[in-house]
Amino acid sequence: MKRLDVRVLFGILLVCLGGLFLLQNFDIIPADMPLLWVAVFALSGIVFLVAFFTDMQHWWALIPGFALFGLAALIGLPSLLPEFPGDAGVAIFMGMIGLSFVAIFLITAAREWWALIPGFSLLGLAALIGLPALLPALPSEFGVGIFMGMIGLSFVVIFLVTKGREWWALFPGGALASVAAMIGLTPILRGEGTVGVMLLGLALTFALVALLAPREEPRRWALIPAGILAVVGVLFVAAATRLAGYILPAALIVGGGYFIYHSLRTRG
Repeated sequence: MKRLDVRVLFGILLVCLGGLFLLQNFDIIPADMPLLWVAVFALSGIVFLVAFFTDMQHWWALIPGFALFGLAALIGLPSLLPEFPGDAGVAIFMGMIGLSFVAIFLITAAREWWALIPGFSLLGLAALIGLPALLPALPSEFGVGIFMGMIGLSFVVIFLVTKGREWWALFPGGALASVAAMIGLTPILRGEGTVGVMLLGLALTFALVALLAPREEPRRWALIPAGILAVVGVLFVAAATRLAGYILPAALIVGGGYFIYHSLRTRG
C-alpha cells in the first residue's frame, strides 16, 4: 500500500467520524449508543495499525492505535459487564498507551530506548489505578511503590540495553527504585526502617555507578557517597529493628580489634 493510500484511509476515517457526529447532533443516531462508539474507536485503531504495517518506519502510529483500542475497552467493558469497575477500565486505557511505547522500543530494536520511560511509567500508573479496584484489600502504598518502581525500572533497562553507554540512567533508576522500596515497605517496617531501606538503595546505586563504569571513565569517587549512605542506612534499619544495641558494640569491638591488630603488625 502506497503512502497515498494511507492518507486516503485517514481521510475516510475523518469523514466517517464527522458524519457520525452530525447524525448524532440531528438526533438521527441516539446519543446513548456506547457500543457504536466502541466500534468506531476500534476501527480507528485498526486504521492506525494498518498505517504502521504499511510502513513500519511510521512507528508513531502505534501510539494512537493502541490508545484508541484502550478507549474502546474503556467504553465497552462497562456496557458489556455492568459490574466491571470503572477504575479498571481507566487502568486498561493507560496500560494500552504504555504498551504502545514498549512496542515501539521492541520494534525499533532498542534504538528508540527513550520510549521505555513513558511506556513503563504508564504501565505503572495503570497498576496504581487498577490494583485497588481488583484487590481492594491491598494497601495503597503498594500501588504507589509499583508506580515509582516501574519508572525506575525503565532507566535500569535503558542502562542495560545500551550496554552501559547511558550510564547516567543508573541514578534516576536507583533513586526511584529506592523510593519505591521505601513506600512499598511502609506497611511492614517502621518509619526509620523505610528510610534506611531507601538509603541502602541509594548506596547500592552509587556503588553500581563506580563498579560498572567503563575503564576509560573511572568513577571511583562514587564509592564515597555509597559508603556513607550504607552506614547511615544500616543505622536507620538497626534503629527500626532494635538491632542498634548490638550493632554499635559490635562495631566498637571490630574497630578496636582492627587498631590493635594493625599496631601489633607494625611493630612486628
